[in-house]
Amino acid sequence: MKEIRPELDDNITLDDYLNYYWLKSELMDFCRKVGINTDGWKLEIHNRIVKYLATREIEQKSKDIILKPKNKKNTVSINLHTVVTSDFKRNPQTTAFFKSIDSRFHYSVRLNQYIRDNFGKITYGDIINEWKREYEEKKMGIKTTPDLPQCEYNQFIKDYLEDNKDKKFKDAVAAWNIKKNMRGDNIYHREELNLYAVENNS
Repeated sequence: MKEIRPELDDNITLDDYLNYYWLKSELMDFCRKVGINTDGWKLEIHNRIVKYLATREIEQKSKDIILKPKNKKNTVSINLHTVVTSDFKRNPQTTAFFKSIDSRFHYSVRLNQYIRDNFGKITYGDIINEWKREYEEKKMGIKTTPDLPQCEYNQFIKDYLEDNKDKKFKDAVAAWNIKKNMRGDNIYHREELNLYAVENNS
C-alpha cells in the first residue's frame, strides 16, 4: 500500500514534519503562509519551522548583525585581524587574500556555515584557522561535511549506486523519489531495496 505523505500546512505535527523530506520551495511556501522568515539556507529555514511547530512562536529577523558600511564606495582593507560582519562576500578580493596565506584554500559547506553563524564574532584570521582545522581533519579521514538537509539527496544517490553496481543514475533517482516520501530518515538502506522496487513498479 502506497504511503501518503502529509500536507505541509499549519495542521502538520512536528513528528510528521521531521519524518519526511521536504524541498526548500515547500518549506518557503509554508513559511510565507504562516509568516516565518524565509531568508537563508535550507537548514536555517528548517530550524525556524521546527521551532514554530514545537512552540508556535515565530522567530523574528535578527537586528543586531545588520552592519552596513557608511560609504559603500570605500574599499575595505582586510587583514587577519579584520572582524567578519554580515557584509562578508565571497568575492575575488577575499578569496585572493585567503589564497595569499595558503594557496590550497577553498570554501566548503562547513566553512560557509561557520562564517554565517559567527558574524561579528570572528576575524579573517579565524576563518583561515577554521579552514586549516577542517583540512587536517579531512587528511585524517574525518567526515567534515555537516548533515544538512540539502545534502541528503546527493548522499542517497551516491550510496545507492555504490551498493548497486548494475544500476544506473536514473534508477537511483527513481529510488530516491520513493524514499523521500517514506516516513523516517532519508538514508539509503539496503534492506529497503524491495520497497523501492515494489513502489516503482506499481
